[in-house]
Amino acid sequence: GCEKSHFNNAIRTMILSHRSENIIITSTTGLTANAIFGSTIHSALCLPVGRRRFALLSENSIEKLRHQFINVNGLIIDEFSMLRAKELFYINQRLQQIKMNIKPYGGLCVMLAGDPGQLPPVLGIALWENITYAKNEYDLCGLTLFNNLSKAIHLDINYRLDRTDLDTVYFNDFLTRL
Repeated sequence: GCEKSHFNNAIRTMILSHRSENIIITSTTGLTANAIFGSTIHSALCLPVGRRRFALLSENSIEKLRHQFINVNGLIIDEFSMLRAKELFYINQRLQQIKMNIKPYGGLCVMLAGDPGQLPPVLGIALWENITYAKNEYDLCGLTLFNNLSKAIHLDINYRLDRTDLDTVYFNDFLTRL
């Protein structure tokens, strides 16, 4: 209700209006990826799903991704609340491999969008957890990457709320406090 989708579309429109800029738009689930006209982060970066472990791609596979990312400057990941810490580490590793650049995220500008008050990741450490909760080096690196993101923009006004309905306002205020 705080117009996150509108914000994401405004960002996309602004970036696409600069012809030298190109972004990949992804989400953690297929349903939301479809809603934002993107793809899942796992399919976009050939990331492991489930219990499979991260591995560098073959030269043939990585060349295909390098061709797709040749003019890409940025990456948007929607519904980041469902992203596990180790998956952010995997994203970083894959982007470094694709871009042949050891800077964080291979030098790309990365934007995480979502509501950490919604669904947390399944069977993993949430990105906003304290670093002391890291179970392994992948989680620790993912939490560090998240904590080193430079800006956070909080959208906290619910524009879908009918302010003339006192029960709705009361319930919204309750949820906010909760």
